[in-house]
Amino acid sequence: APDLSGPYAVAFERLHRVARFDGPGAPETPLADLGPLISIFGGNAGAEALAALPEGALLAILETRGPEGARRALRIAPDGRSETLTLPGGSDLSPVGADLAPDGRLLLLERRYLPGRGFAVALRRLALPPAAPAAETLAEFPPQSAGDNAEGIAAWRDADGRTRVLILTDDNLSLMQRTLLWEFALPD
Repeated sequence: APDLSGPYAVAFERLHRVARFDGPGAPETPLADLGPLISIFGGNAGAEALAALPEGALLAILETRGPEGARRALRIAPDGRSETLTLPGGSDLSPVGADLAPDGRLLLLERRYLPGRGFAVALRRLALPPAAPAAETLAEFPPQSAGDNAEGIAAWRDADGRTRVLILTDDNLSLMQRTLLWEFALPD
């Protein structure tokens, strides 16, 4: 069984920040204030997608894009220093989850709500900057398909050496939405 005792990194959307919690019930330790970036890129630019990087850093990906369509991200080093990164664009969906695949590439879960039609969801894979020329689309779920309110993603290598991915949706306590757990084996 996995060790769930912590620490945890959490990205907050309304009071835009990234914080660490050392365990259940532990106080919040601020890691990054996203307020200055949010003021540049817009009020709904929160970092809903957060991934742990191998060297102990975090990657917080903002929902709002830059003027050229590129995604903005903040790399937060273990010592608290941060730098803004640009990730390739490629879709009109918003990043809602991220994880590193075992090969070191970023898996990006994206979603968009279309009123009256439902959720469009996509799974993309890309190299981290500076080697991030384009995002590869691995799966797309158009509205009114199996797609729903995708919120979380996790990746690992199974016993046969394949990259596996879990995607979790959230029903928001609504009768119109479902909580689903999808599992995929990715192509290399």
